[in-house]
Amino acid sequence: MSTRELGGTWFVTREARAMAACWGMHLDFGPDVAGGAMFPLLEMFADMENGMSVVEGGAQRLPSALAAVLAEQGGEVRTGAEVDRVLCRAAGPSVCAAPAAAAR
Repeated sequence: MSTRELGGTWFVTREARAMAACWGMHLDFGPDVAGGAMFPLLEMFADMENGMSVVEGGAQRLPSALAAVLAEQGGEVRTGAEVDRVLCRAAGPSVCAAPAAAAR
């Protein structure tokens, strides 16, 4: 079943159909992808049962908090650097024109 079929079959209001469509698109499933309704069904039932977690203060707070934890452990978040390869076994990225950053 596609997300569009899920909305049209099981939901009456435009708002409920839109909610199902949003969860389907969350995994980059277009509205007519066969099997695309699986994630919206799972997500909506899990949200109804357990509540939905939302980051207080906005979504940017989550990566900021993760970067703070990394910094506390002596790590560094680098942005704007071109990565030419990723070394396996958690060795870290290889950044162009910069020494390799080793992961621990």
